This record gives sequence, structure tokens and C-alpha cells, in this order.
Amino acid sequence: MKYEEYGVIDFVKDDFFVSWVKHPNSESDEFWREYIISHPDMMPTINQAKHLVLSIKYEDHVTLQPSEYTNMFENILKPNIRSKANSKHWVLKIAAVASVFIVASFIYFISHYDDNNVQKTTKQTISKIVKQNPKGQKSIITLPDGSIVKLNSESTLTYFSNYGKKDRYVQLTGEAFFDVKKSRVPFSIKTKGIETTVKGTTFNIRSYDNEDNTQVLVVSGEVYVSDKNGNSITLLPSELIEYSSSKNITKKSADVDFKNIIGWKDGILIFDSDSFDEVIRKVERWYGVTVTIKNKSLMKGTYTGEYHNKSLKRVLDGISYTSNFNYEILNDKQVLIK
Repeated sequence: MKYEEYGVIDFVKDDFFVSWVKHPNSESDEFWREYIISHPDMMPTINQAKHLVLSIKYEDHVTLQPSEYTNMFENILKPNIRSKANSKHWVLKIAAVASVFIVASFIYFISHYDDNNVQKTTKQTISKIVKQNPKGQKSIITLPDGSIVKLNSESTLTYFSNYGKKDRYVQLTGEAFFDVKKSRVPFSIKTKGIETTVKGTTFNIRSYDNEDNTQVLVVSGEVYVSDKNGNSITLLPSELIEYSSSKNITKKSADVDFKNIIGWKDGILIFDSDSFDEVIRKVERWYGVTVTIKNKSLMKGTYTGEYHNKSLKRVLDGISYTSNFNYEILNDKQVLIK
């Protein structure tokens, strides 16, 4: 049976789930967090199962054989007079049977109630919220706790409708600048390979799927970053880390040029000794266009430039003049370099 088909009792009987609830570790935490992100409708069921597992106390109990059950009920129906000692013996056994019956009834009720009622309302009460920008579009998102997220082009921010009630957890693909409202509840961002945790600060994260490195830059406050292998680092203002998913390492830099990294949020398009491939990728993402190059072998060297809220034509004019090529804007979405 798949976890998606589980009810509360199925989770309670699952050894891996019980082990995670009672003795969590980094691996089990990672598995269940990813599972909940992929299946948000299962969260109430999982929470109920966790509560039930934590409330169960395992104690010694009387185990009765089938013959003892039969004899016990037969003797209950017989109007015999027993000694005080014998009566006490059977009272204990009756209590044991009664407790078994009560527990069985409770489990039956919980499993049926959960499967037939709770899971039907789950989809209505908890949902995944996805904010997505295509190429050429940026947006500002205000989270339920008042935190502000400036989401760059070709980026996606995901969180749940119950955000802020028990945790502040989001998932990012692409680039975003976070201005997190201070709270005792930690704010966590899951990106490719790493998790960033803060309580109230401003910082930038860049983590595109088509780029190898994930980058975190702190503007103010303190940021805690950890990777999937258990490595962690604390960043202070003006400090930056780059995480390489292929090499699986992190490096820390200080006193970085803020404008080169976060200028995008203020409408500044910056090229800093970028290769021509990187220049084209930035132009496509910034303006939402597709650039076609007739002869890529001619496009060599690097390019440096800075454009404040300039049009696509103005940017292409500057690049083409320095890099010695001609271009044609075919329509709003197509650029031909020749």
C-alpha cells in the first residue's frame, strides 16, 4: 500500500513512520518533509497519526488464550458461587477482555472516521500555494506573516495555506530577495541541495535548475545554511556562500559587491565579465525573449555593462556595439543575432 492510501491507523502501524516520530534524524526528516511537500493533502492525517503515536504508552497486559476466553464467558453466564480469590481472578480477566474490546473499538472508530471524514475535508482546508513568474516577469509577494518576497523572472515560490501557524516554510526554484518579518518561529527556505533558516533578516537566494551553483547572500541579520550532508554555516551581513550540487561543497566569501548580485530587484541589469552564453541567458530571462544566433563561433570573449530599467533594444545596442554583431528584433519574443 502506498502512503497516499494510508489512514491514521496505517501510519501508526508503519515502523518507519513510528521511528521518525519517536526518534527523528536528518534522513527521516528529509524524507517526510519532501513527502508532505509533494502530498499536502496528507498533512492532517500525518499530524493525527503523530499525535496518536506520541500518546500511546506501551504497558504489560494480560494475554488470554482462546480457550480462556470461552471458559471465562461460560463461567460468567453460570450462576456459580466462587471464592473471593477466584472471583478476583476472573474480574481481572474480564477487565482485560473489556480493555481489548475498547481499544479495538477505538481503533475501528478512528480509522473509519479518519478515512471517511478527515481526508475528505483535508483538501479543502490545506492546499499548496504556488507563485510562478515566467521569463520577463518579476513580482512582489507578501506572505501571511508580513514577510516580503521579491521574486525574479523564471522563478517559483511554493508554500502551504497553513503557513505561519506552526512553521514558516517555503520552497524556491530560481531567484528571490527575502525581507523576513521577525518572529520566534524560524523561517526556512528549501532550495536545490540546501536549506536556509532565519528568524528575521534580509537576504538573496539564487538557485536555478539549469545552473549548477546555489548562492546565498546576506544583507542584514544572521542566516543559517545547511546542506543534505549535514554541513552547516552561519552567515553575517555582506557574507555569501555558493553551494555546488555537482561537487557538493560550499565556499564562503565576504565583502561582496551587493549591486552585482541583488541589483536585479531594483531594475538594474548587470553584466560583469560574463561569457556570451551568460549574456544571452540573462537577456532571455530578463526580457522574456528567445535569442537565436546564426554563427555561435563568432561570439567569443566577455562583456561588462550596466543598464538601469532600459529597453531590450537599448541593451542590445550596447552589447552589439561592443561585441561587433548585428541583430534584429523579429517580434516581442524573438531576437535574431547575425
